[in-house]
Amino acid sequence: MSAVDKFKQFLAGSEFIVVTDHCALCWLQTKQNLPNRLARWSLQLQPYNYRIEYKSGKTHKDVDCLSRFPINKPENLDIRTNLDNFVGNINFGREPEINMKELQDEDWFCYEIMNILEHPENINIKTLKTIIAKYTIIDQVLYYRIITKKGPKLCLVIPKVLRQDILYNCHDDLLGGHLGYQKTLSKVRERFFWPDMNKYISNYVASCMDCQTKKLQNLPKAGLLCPIKVGEAFEMIGIDILGPFVKSHSGNVYVIVATDYLTKWIEVKATPTGTARDVSIFLVENILCRHGAPTKIISDRGAVFASQIMQELYHIMSTRHIMTTSYHP
Repeated sequence: MSAVDKFKQFLAGSEFIVVTDHCALCWLQTKQNLPNRLARWSLQLQPYNYRIEYKSGKTHKDVDCLSRFPINKPENLDIRTNLDNFVGNINFGREPEINMKELQDEDWFCYEIMNILEHPENINIKTLKTIIAKYTIIDQVLYYRIITKKGPKLCLVIPKVLRQDILYNCHDDLLGGHLGYQKTLSKVRERFFWPDMNKYISNYVASCMDCQTKKLQNLPKAGLLCPIKVGEAFEMIGIDILGPFVKSHSGNVYVIVATDYLTKWIEVKATPTGTARDVSIFLVENILCRHGAPTKIISDRGAVFASQIMQELYHIMSTRHIMTTSYHP
């Protein structure tokens, strides 16, 4: 039996008290209709005999301080020493000692920049000035210059093989806190640099499974549904094209369908093609000549209904064309 299993067995047979400054957790055992996340917590904790006690944050400082971010940065430390120690202490899943020079030499981007700085004679002057203004080599390691509110600062240029590990430790790790894109970017940017860092971090945070499944989205409440009001028959119609179907004996493949919103009367016509010309002929022959010009026509965002021919026809019939919401027809 593993140590974790033994600990779980110990908890199952003992009564323990959970002291927290999160008052909402006190309802975990008494509230009937729990949110999804709290309901999962409650199910996981059912085998244990526990009691939750509330303790205000003012008197709960011994534990409360550990949950705060960010922790104040150490002062009076050299920038390079701080960066080197940070990289050396990260668990990369490799050897503890990281030879940053060798990793940068194997990375094509770092190698190109270092080659320009070490052999500037064959480089365009304008390009060389730009590179020198941004990059520098110290102890055979490439750094990137940035300007902060406190002044200039050197950021270690990270080779491609270490970028995933850097983001894991700055985002997924226990001290990473699964922060959002902006906070993760700020956290990484103040110490490291690599090209297209913004896009890389954005994709990484957006693909984090824990963030996508457990974080709540701060979205405004959905608005109330607005019923479509219709005053008379064929005042408003909906139109769409179905197909392609199996070719009929007459050579028809598509079906144009129009439905009246009030009477639910349907006009249907089979056509060999589903072009704007076929739809315009259908509207004139099956709708305009039979029922009169509708006030509104609702369709999806198909190119056929938004074509120039259809726009001219809407203008002639004095009909307002309404399109459905994108991806929500």
